[in-house]
Parts: sequence; C-alpha cells; structure tokens
Amino acid sequence: MNLNEILRKKAVKYIIFITGFLSIIYIVLRLTVFETDPVVPLLSRIYRYYLYLPENLTNLIFRAGKGGVLIRDHTFIFEIQTGYQDAYAEFLSNWPRYLLYRTWSLLILVIIWGTITSTRKKLIFSMVFILAHIIAVISGLYLLGVTGPAVYEFKPKFFLSPTLIGTLIMYILLATWLLTSKDEILFTIQKSGIKIKLADRKMYEILGLFLFFLALRSFIIPFFEFKPYVNFLLETTRSITVRFGQDGIISGDQLIGENGTLAVSKHCLGFMSMFLFASMVYLTRISNKQTWIYIITGLIFLLILNITRLILLFIMVQGEDGVARATYHHEIYNMVIYVIIFVMWIVWFEFFLRKRMKKGKDLKETGEKLD
Repeated sequence: MNLNEILRKKAVKYIIFITGFLSIIYIVLRLTVFETDPVVPLLSRIYRYYLYLPENLTNLIFRAGKGGVLIRDHTFIFEIQTGYQDAYAEFLSNWPRYLLYRTWSLLILVIIWGTITSTRKKLIFSMVFILAHIIAVISGLYLLGVTGPAVYEFKPKFFLSPTLIGTLIMYILLATWLLTSKDEILFTIQKSGIKIKLADRKMYEILGLFLFFLALRSFIIPFFEFKPYVNFLLETTRSITVRFGQDGIISGDQLIGENGTLAVSKHCLGFMSMFLFASMVYLTRISNKQTWIYIITGLIFLLILNITRLILLFIMVQGEDGVARATYHHEIYNMVIYVIIFVMWIVWFEFFLRKRMKKGKDLKETGEKLD
C-alpha cells in the first residue's frame, strides 16, 4: 500500500481533518485570547493533581500500618534515617519518573485505541487501565516507603525494584487485552494494508513471544542477579586472558586487572540478543528437530561471541586510554551483534528453510505426476 492509498482512507481523512481543525482553533485562541500558552500549564496542573491521588491514598495506608513514613508534595519523609535512603535516593527523590510507567501507559493506550473494536470495550479497558495504574503507583510507593527499608536491612540477594509490582500489573493488563482481542488486532493489521494470514496457533505464538519478551525485559532480568552465569563468564574470560599475559581477580560481577576493571552488568549477559535470534528462527520453523538444532547451535555461537567480546574488552581496558577505547568498542559490538543475528537468520532462511520448502514442493509435484 502506497502513501496515496493510505491518505484516501476515510479514517485517515478524519484524523487529518480533526487534527488540522484543532490546530487552527489553538492558533486563533493563542493569538487573540491567551497571552501565554494555555495547554502546557493545564496539562502540568492535571499531572500534579493526579499525583496527589495515589499519594494521599498511600498516606492512608502508611498511617494505618504505622510505617514511620509519609509523602508530602511528592517527597518521602522518614522518621528514621538509615542507609536505605542513600542507597535508593534516586528512586525516592524522583519517584514520579519511575512509578508513572509512561512507556507502559503509552503502549497500552495506543494498542487499545488503535485496535478496531467496539468503543464500549475500549472505554471499559481504559477505565480498568486508570484503576490499575493508580494501584500500580500505590504499590510502588509502598515498596519504597515500607517494604524497601524492611528488606534492605536483611541485605537480600536480589534487587527489589520499586517498579516490580506496578510493571507486573501493567503487564497483566496488556496481556489480557492482547489475548482477548486477538481477532480484532489481526483485523486491524489487515485493514492497515498489511496483508498477512496467520493461523490461530501462529498468532498465539507471536503474542506469547511478545509477552515473554516483556517479561524477560521487565521482570526476569531486573529481578535476578544470575550470579552463577556471571561467574561462568568471568571465570572463562579470566582463564583465557591469562594466556595472553593479562591476569585478574574476580570480585562479584567484576574482573579486576592490574590497570583496569571489567564489570559485567546485566546488559552484558546477552539474553535479549539470544531471545531475538531464537524467536526469529522459531517463528519461521518447518521441522522442529532441525529448528531446535539450529537454535541451540546459534545460541552457543552467540555465547562464544559474547565471551570473545569480554576477553577483548578486558585486554583493551588494561592499555592506554583503556576505558575510553573499551566503551567505544562496547557500542560497536552492540550494533554488530544485531547484524550478525540478522545474517544468521538469513542463513537459516536461505540454506535450511527455503531448501526444505523446495523439497516439499518437489515431492508434491512428483506425487501429482504419479497420480
């Protein structure tokens, strides 16, 4: 579908007309009535009032539980000061930045109102979203004010993110909409000009992988420390760099060398790139056995690439301007790895998938000739 065909659609014409009409009204009012911009202050005022709603409700919970903490004008006030306030200062002082779930909210509302379905269903889910959003903010405030300080004293082995429960609520709401509106979403995609035909099984697989991607990114990776896997990466890196005359000491998630340190963060574990590769191959599979062999082989190859990167970064950081050079090459690797994943999928498609499809087509044609 080209641009002219899209612009001729009735829905697109309505959107363009309404947007243009409102823009003209705004410009006229701004030039003739309002001396200053009325929109941004109004939105800011609504935003501030909305913050007071979960704040006041959370304060009622704080008072009922006698937690020794209150929130005033978006600021936490603790009766007892501990190391927790310093450790979580960024969350405590800027909680609206983290607990309003702007990305999740935009994603959910765009998907809900972008789906071709009844207005009644959209309004019901939108009201449920507002309620869920308020509960999500309250849960985050409670984690910051009460649960966090209590758990911090025990030095947990996991990271108790203040956004954990709220993100889970947003995740469940989005998953509910996707799973209950599967047919409407597919119809919306087709109406947009993208001609695809998916069986129910394939549609559920796509939705399942998308939801698992969100779970991996928002829950699994942030919550767990993956210490055994981090130790494996560091031990393997150290055992190889020693052969090149660069020894180090492993401390936590760091490999400390004589002139520099390699820190393995959760973004260095390669989970997202591995998931992307496995998903692309799985969704285009024909033979399950061949598919899983290729996926496992590819994952091992990506693991080897990641270890090679860690080795090179550790050796590099020991040299002159090592940190700057390592940072630069780290960014290059992030771009290169996705190119490699795409090439691996092309290899899968051209040398395995297409070959098997051609073989199946030839067998079908041979059978028809025999008939």
